Order: sequence, then structure tokens, then C-alpha cells
Amino acid sequence: MNSLILLALALGGACADPDSYYAGLNVSSPETARTSLHSLIEGHTRLPYTSATQLDVWTVLEITDEDPTDATRIIDVYRNQSLLKIDRDYQREHSWPASYGFPNDVSTNYPYTDLHHLHLADGSYNASRGNLPFDWCASVCDERPTEVTNGIGGGTGAYPGNSNWRASDRWEVWKERRGDIARGLLYMDVRYEGGSHPVTGVAEPDLILTNERSLIVTSGGSNAAVAYMGMLSVLIEWHELDPPDLRDQARNEGACAAQGNRNPSSTILSLWSAFLRAAVGRRSLRQASSTTLAKNERAVVSLSRRPQLALKVEWFHTASSMPRPTTQRYSRL
Repeated sequence: MNSLILLALALGGACADPDSYYAGLNVSSPETARTSLHSLIEGHTRLPYTSATQLDVWTVLEITDEDPTDATRIIDVYRNQSLLKIDRDYQREHSWPASYGFPNDVSTNYPYTDLHHLHLADGSYNASRGNLPFDWCASVCDERPTEVTNGIGGGTGAYPGNSNWRASDRWEVWKERRGDIARGLLYMDVRYEGGSHPVTGVAEPDLILTNERSLIVTSGGSNAAVAYMGMLSVLIEWHELDPPDLRDQARNEGACAAQGNRNPSSTILSLWSAFLRAAVGRRSLRQASSTTLAKNERAVVSLSRRPQLALKVEWFHTASSMPRPTTQRYSRL
């Protein structure tokens, strides 16, 4: 994406290279990893949602979501259409719905314009998704098919295929973009822990991923101190099923160049497990926070098949050789 290079140059190289950016990260324990990641990625620069005079969300998303075969077009996240930028016949999708915690677009609302969870989306699909939590289709769902673009997507009538699936209480993202969506929400959980912005001092919400549907409610039209989104265990699974690719990395670079922080889950392989631990360290794995990793061990969080126990920690010895992967792989594609 040449436009990403131009954006980085225009902003004076605001985003450090990954090795330098994560050089001081402490992953000695799940709790420490989460705290260290939060401290690293907080304090980003807020872009205006729409502006005629400043770099805004529209401009950056039209770079990060650009069609790699045609710089005059974007590819939307759900329908997989290639759409002309000049027409701007698409919308900005908050993967963490603004109605869950931060609906008012004011200058002190950082999550509203946080690029790491925003995508360009077909308007009808954006409306169909609304503020539904992300989850697998459990029984009868309505199909929202994709289009074939650059050899990816298309086909209808068979579950899951290359389609999105909708029910009244959930939205299942099609298989080529479910990991992208998941990583945006994992980032939001770690980035926003309440407290205040370290530079501007404005109050920030505590955004929490959960498996409890009863907690996922709108904030009544007002920005809230605490808000929830889900489903946590499904998002972890989607992250594993659809790992970061060049598109994720390019989006991460563009967002970082614009607002000055990275999404750890989309950056480098060696950080995935640390990020996953950190993303749930103070939520579902609080009991793991007292466990310290030895120098010859690493921890990986993976989805448990028992619904009542969403996550588990698996330990590997790495002193002599690379560990044999024991994280459960999933056949649900």
C-alpha cells in the first residue's frame, strides 16, 4: 500500500518500528503483560471524526482499507465490495459499537475515533449489523453474502461459506475478516481501562469484553464510565482461526502513523500470546496473575471447549527446542 508509506512520511514517521516500539514490554506474568501493554498503547493522539481542515478518520480509513489493486477504491469489511473513493458510497463502522459506552462524538471521546476498531462498510450491511455482539450463528440466521473481489469472497446458500450471518442477537463475520474484527476489539479492551488520558487528562471509559450477554447494554445515549461488548471467547477463537496477514499489518501501520499507537495483536507473531493473556488478564484469568513465568517458559491462552470456562493457560518449555503446538485447532470454518 503505497498510500500508507505516503501517510507515514507526511506525519514525519510518528510510528516507531515494531522492534523499537515493543522493546520495553514486560510479559513476565499475565497481569504484568496486560499492564505493560496498556501503558504502551494508551495516550494516542485523537483524530477528528470528520474535518475539512485536519487529517480525519475518513482520510485514514480510505488509506488503510484501500483496494490493493486500485488506489482509487476501498474494500468494505462485510460485503467485500470494491468501491470508488470519489463516490464515498460507504460508512464508517464501529466494530465496538459507539452505543456501548461512547456514543457522543466530542473532543474528549477517544474510543469514538480510535482507528484500530474502525472499518469502512457497506451502508446496508452496517445497518444490518447495528450494535449486535459478535458470535457464531447458533441456529437459524439470515445470510449476508460477500462479493468476489480480488479472488476472495462470493457464493451463497451454504453455511458458513464466505458469508456473514445475522440473528436478532448476534452477527457472525465472514471467515476472511473475522480475525480483523476480533483484534480490533481485543485492542479496545486493553487500551481503555478507565482512568484518564496520560497526556490530555480527560476521563476515559473502561471497556470490557465479556461472555455475559446481560452486561452488553447501551449506555443510554451518554458516554459511560464502564461498558461491555462480546463475545470474548468467540473473539479469541476468531483471532486464532484468522490470524494477522499483510492486510492487518498494513492497517496497523496506517493507524499507527496517524494516531501514534499500535494494535499489539496485529503486529508480530511473538507478541500474540502475550496480547491474548493481557487482553483477559484482569477479567477471565484473574487467578493467573499470581503466576510468574520462568525464563524458559511461555504461556499461551487458547479457547476451551467447555462453554463455562472460556479460556485456559497452556505452558510450554522452550529451552531446548520450539514447543510442539498443543493449542487446540478449530475445524469450524
